[in-house]
Amino acid sequence: MNRAQLLFKAIDVIGYPLQNTVRKKGVTCEKDIAYGDAERQKVDVYYADIYKSVKKTVVVNFHGGGFVMGNKKYRRSFAEILADKGYFVVNANYRLGPEHLFPCCAEDAVKAVNFLAELARDHYIDLDKVVVCGDSAGAYVASFAVAAAYSETLRKRLGLPAPVVRPKGFIGFCGVYDVAKMVAMREPFGIAKVTGESFMGIKLRHNIKALMQYEYLDCVSTVDLVTPDWPESLIVYSAHDIICPHQGEAMIKKFSDCGVPCSFYRAPSLVDNHCFHFHFWRKASKEAMAAADRYLEKISN
Repeated sequence: MNRAQLLFKAIDVIGYPLQNTVRKKGVTCEKDIAYGDAERQKVDVYYADIYKSVKKTVVVNFHGGGFVMGNKKYRRSFAEILADKGYFVVNANYRLGPEHLFPCCAEDAVKAVNFLAELARDHYIDLDKVVVCGDSAGAYVASFAVAAAYSETLRKRLGLPAPVVRPKGFIGFCGVYDVAKMVAMREPFGIAKVTGESFMGIKLRHNIKALMQYEYLDCVSTVDLVTPDWPESLIVYSAHDIICPHQGEAMIKKFSDCGVPCSFYRAPSLVDNHCFHFHFWRKASKEAMAAADRYLEKISN
């Protein structure tokens, strides 16, 4: 286990009790439904029993974990909160580095969204109202689901499946969207570079210039893949994010440059740092979740 894996594993283990304090009665969870043949290609689905016969907007959520760790089980409270509001929530796992390099996670993003067509056979869901979201690395994976759905050129470049279902919305929580900016960060113990190596399979710690020769440099950063075809989006970020600094601002600017409607929530306090929205008892989290509520209601109506 490398340094990045150790760090993000520790974040999951330490954060789990705090980030999953919320439980909602009357929410059903169906676990470990396979959307592919790989062990990590599984989803949990959440829905409120009282809305079972109501046609529901779908929220597909991808967990964070630095592309090397994380699991859908760590996002249970987040899923239950949304399901309790009437959404059909799909909490997805995806393949991780360093065993599975980019573009494996991009392929899984498309497959997980396409799998909604099969879930629709057994669940009353609206495939015309699908929002993808995620936190940290999961926001990147979610943004790739959008990018691939609206670009045949990108799909051909990476050998990705054609979209069966196209997302109508995107929410990024404290996401990373510019991989080059991420790996160039100066962090203790070179964690950013180790993360990049585990994600892309290239050596960066002693030669950051190796990134310039990376096979997928032209399409590894989703901030470079935004086009005017993107659906309306919401970016939630921290002004003092120590893991993904300035990534949210870069995505907001790109949306603006491309004419993509985008709202945002910015947590101003240093205390409300990376993935602050999981601290559901704090004011910033409540405001961020309220922004997500308003956005989802708009997509649903």
